[in-house]
Amino acid sequence: MTTTPFPADFLWGAASAGHQVEGQNTSSDVWLLEHVEGSIFAEKSGDACDSYHRWPDDLDLVAGLGLNSYRFSSSGPASSPSRRSSPSRRSTTTDACSRAATPGV
Repeated sequence: MTTTPFPADFLWGAASAGHQVEGQNTSSDVWLLEHVEGSIFAEKSGDACDSYHRWPDDLDLVAGLGLNSYRFSSSGPASSPSRRSSPSRRSTTTDACSRAATPGV
């Protein structure tokens, strides 16, 4: 069997999505649709894994696994300056992420 090695600059990483890991995003239109009577959604969003507060731990896990890339997002309403997450938070997270891995937003 012939194998082809990965390039030296290949990114091995993990990814997360804001809606899945932030939780309780009550400003989201999807959250509203999940909670109306007769919703088409089988399950409502819950607390998720609280990446909003635990992102430094998440980056420790990425680095501890030997990964060199982490793609993350913030849900739209949570990214609004009037909400709990803001562009400055994204910038802080991206800066911190770049110390442990190549960030992707």
